[in-house]
Amino acid sequence: MHLSTILTALTLASSVSAGFANSCSNCRLIINKAVAGYMVCDCKRTDGSTNTNADIHLGRCFGNNNGDLVPQLDGNFVHSCTVDALSPAAEHAWFLSVGCPRNDGSRHSYAVNLNAVGDISNNNGNLQCYGVN
Repeated sequence: MHLSTILTALTLASSVSAGFANSCSNCRLIINKAVAGYMVCDCKRTDGSTNTNADIHLGRCFGNNNGDLVPQLDGNFVHSCTVDALSPAAEHAWFLSVGCPRNDGSRHSYAVNLNAVGDISNNNGNLQCYGVN
């Protein structure tokens, strides 16, 4: 195996493990009844160009477990939780503000760092979670 191939593989592996925020910017939510929970970002492709409409339905990536957002493929948290905002924070962090019902009927409102929780990644300019677009 050539050294350049090894370095390329290591670079790609580190960017995937670091989350999508290393190569995506200008993330925003589409919030309406028909498409609640869609996130759209500007994501870099491997050729250096940018996909300005990289989107993902966050309901494919997270579920609601007693008021907590948990990583879960096709968890569909948007059916039980409200999606309130998406905000940039520290470098390489995007916080999703949600409100989810608990089993006792109370509501848990908080923000979760999408880059640190779950498995959202940039695959050549396309957002995906758990390897699925």
